Amino acid sequence: MREVRRASWIAGAALAVLVTHPLLAQVPRLDGSVPNASFEAMAEYLARDGGRWVAVNPNHDGSEQSPPDFGLWFERDVGGRFLELRIVVQYADRAVVSSRGHWTWHPGRQVLTYVMVDRGGGVTEGSTTFPDARTFRTLATRFTEDASSEHRDDNVLVSPDVHRNETFRREGDEWVSGGVYEWRRVKN
Repeated sequence: MREVRRASWIAGAALAVLVTHPLLAQVPRLDGSVPNASFEAMAEYLARDGGRWVAVNPNHDGSEQSPPDFGLWFERDVGGRFLELRIVVQYADRAVVSSRGHWTWHPGRQVLTYVMVDRGGGVTEGSTTFPDARTFRTLATRFTEDASSEHRDDNVLVSPDVHRNETFRREGDEWVSGGVYEWRRVKN
């Protein structure tokens, strides 16, 4: 019996270390029932340490026209109620902003809104929800002069310095994956 109590104590202590470990504490727990608080936690996580993230371009072919990496640059503003995003194409000698967007909490509608403008002239509008403790999902429509298309981005907070993004496009009644990117925080 004493061995069972000792094993239980050790297991409990190990769990306490895992739960309170400082690295795990830096990954916020998101909660769809409190979206405003989840947005603030998401924004702090993405913008922390300079807010720069990089992902390898899986389609990089080695040519100068093919960027080896993509970047996400996040910045919080306006008392934490606004998160700006710049999507960056990173070439060997320069970085080019391809899209600019932002999330903001809409207090009247009680929804996290998302708007983005891209270099191709498209405007994307949508909203973001928190389906589980580590995921934020954006459902949006991209509008151009002559068409519109539905998109979804699922972002999973993997660790303090890694998040994974899977993009989808709507084809009929189905969401078709457009690829998965693993983003790593760039420390300043």
